[in-house]
Amino acid sequence: MAEVFKVFAGRQATDAEKEEFYFRNKEGIDFSWSLTNNRMPARHARAPISAAIFYMDTLGVDREEINEFMGIVRTKLGHSRGCPAFILREELTDGRAKRTSRDWAAATVQHFILWSRGKKTYKLSIPKVIPGKGDF
Repeated sequence: MAEVFKVFAGRQATDAEKEEFYFRNKEGIDFSWSLTNNRMPARHARAPISAAIFYMDTLGVDREEINEFMGIVRTKLGHSRGCPAFILREELTDGRAKRTSRDWAAATVQHFILWSRGKKTYKLSIPKVIPGKGDF
């Protein structure tokens, strides 16, 4: 989960920090990685999306909701027109979309919030500030 440091702390983690972080957060890391590892439509964004899932999990977002949202991102099944999860998937699979790790993580959190509120969107939304606990 070095990506968590990169995205949310704005720096690379040391080897000691990575090890300590993993053992302190093993369950959440395993959950987030289980939703992305070998199951994402775009390999380049697996780590930042996993970091976003971990972040939401640590904020107390319901795991079933995260799993349902990621099911749409992974498979595109169960979406409707303007579905934020589907828009995220479309951007992930667009080979022209050049985004940073922070962009993918922030967009994942933002699109989850939109999706969970039943909102529609027709383009990728990347917030300047990654939404926090009060935004869910």
